[in-house]
Formats: sequence, C-alpha cells, structure tokens
Amino acid sequence: MTETPFDRWLAQRPRLDRAYTIVHMKVWDRVHKVQRFLDLRERRAFARWRVGITYLDHGYEPCALIEKDEYGGLTGVSMIDGQLVGGCSIYHCGPEIVSLAEARKVADVITRMQRGRAKQEAQS
Repeated sequence: MTETPFDRWLAQRPRLDRAYTIVHMKVWDRVHKVQRFLDLRERRAFARWRVGITYLDHGYEPCALIEKDEYGGLTGVSMIDGQLVGGCSIYHCGPEIVSLAEARKVADVITRMQRGRAKQEAQS
C-alpha cells in the first residue's frame, strides 16, 4: 500500500499538536489573567454605584440614582427637570459619580443656559 500525503500529515500531527498546545496554553494563560483583572475591576466599579448617589450621565446631565440592574444599567431622576433618565450603563456610557454640590452646580449652569436660550427665542 502506498503512503499518501494525508497519511504523512497525519503521522506528523501529534508533534504539531504538542507545539501548538504549548503556545496555545501560554496565550490563553495571559488572556485569562487579563480577563480576571478586568472582571475584578468591573465588580469594584459596580459595587461603587448605590441607590441615592448623584452622577453625570452620558449627556452630562446630573441625576440621582434610583435603580441599577445586574447588567450595569442605570435609571435616575434628572436634577434639572425631574424626568426619569434611563438607558445609561456603567460599562458602556462611562457615567461619573459626583458629589451633590457638584451636581447642583452643573444643574444650575444648564438651567441658566436653557433660560438664556428661551429669552433669545422670545426676542426673535
């Protein structure tokens, strides 16, 4: 019986698999170390968010946190007009926790800007 190229490849396969497995294990070990670090960082970030804190959402609107879900989604009440603000995520939007005094300052600035725009529109 003659030996085909496939038979030769199959005979070399265990040696190739061994080399591949060693490299593969080293790469995956590094990936898992990075993944464990990121998981720890995300858990710490998630733990900082408690109901009642004030934060700036992805539109830089100051809000008071009233609910967070297990996936990092935030629901808050706007400190400008009192509407519910949802759809912000701890992991994707990058909201920022601020003190109540800072949130009030931002709300005052936004309110003044809105009043100025309303005066300009009334004059024109």
